[in-house]
Amino acid sequence: MKNQTYRMTMLFDFYGELLTDRQKEFFDLYYNEDLSLSEIAENEGISRQGVRDVIVRAEAILTDLEDKTGLIKRFHAMRKQLQEVEAAAEDILKDMTLQFSNLVLLGMPGSGKTKVARRLAELLHRPFVDVDELIVRKAGRFPTSSPGTGRRISATSNRR
Repeated sequence: MKNQTYRMTMLFDFYGELLTDRQKEFFDLYYNEDLSLSEIAENEGISRQGVRDVIVRAEAILTDLEDKTGLIKRFHAMRKQLQEVEAAAEDILKDMTLQFSNLVLLGMPGSGKTKVARRLAELLHRPFVDVDELIVRKAGRFPTSSPGTGRRISATSNRR
């Protein structure tokens, strides 16, 4: 039962705003406030089965949304990766013989580089510089590539 409750509350946290007000209210009372179907039914002046129908419909909607988007699955994967980064940072801190001037993270847009880099910089007590942010600040916009030319960006993280 705990796993089901945990899963449903995670689904509600991520997708709850997409439910109707009535679905949100009943779902919250049942899963977060731990009221029974009978208690909710009595408070709302409807049948226990009516409450159950609303909650089952909300569960189906939330489950379907997660099946289609996979946001919670990606959230858990990102959280695991951040824990691995934190562990690696702890190891680096233990062995301060490792000296570096800059650390650069490369990856696809939206892959979480900035979030990981901010956390890593925090753990290593190093300054964080988002080069994309610097480019926008200096140029007023981010350069885009045109077909066939590629994108060439040159910047250093220590200059402002």
